[in-house]
Amino acid sequence: MAPPTSTCTAALDVALLPLFRHDVDWAQLRAVGKGRRSPLAALVPEEGEHLMQLADIGRIAGVGRAAAAQWRRRLPGFPASSGGKGTNPYLRTADVIQWLLAHRKLTMPSAAC
Repeated sequence: MAPPTSTCTAALDVALLPLFRHDVDWAQLRAVGKGRRSPLAALVPEEGEHLMQLADIGRIAGVGRAAAAQWRRRLPGFPASSGGKGTNPYLRTADVIQWLLAHRKLTMPSAAC
């Protein structure tokens, strides 16, 4: 018999939702009272690869787009572009998050599921 499974959402996934789910009214979500069903329960996971730009990287790391551009030019191992133009590239979100965490540019709360 297989052990029971439970859904565990990583803090990072939740933190990045506003960047990728523009269909959610975030002001309404924040106003949901205790004991009320969250509108997040109705979200369906999106398929495909998530991409972000330098401005998105700066936003989640708490710096400006220029700082993210400097990291891209000067620091080793910055993720390669997956599209876009030279000054406005698209990068794979998973690669960017791994790089930010590895270079201590982003800290995530530790929580057990």
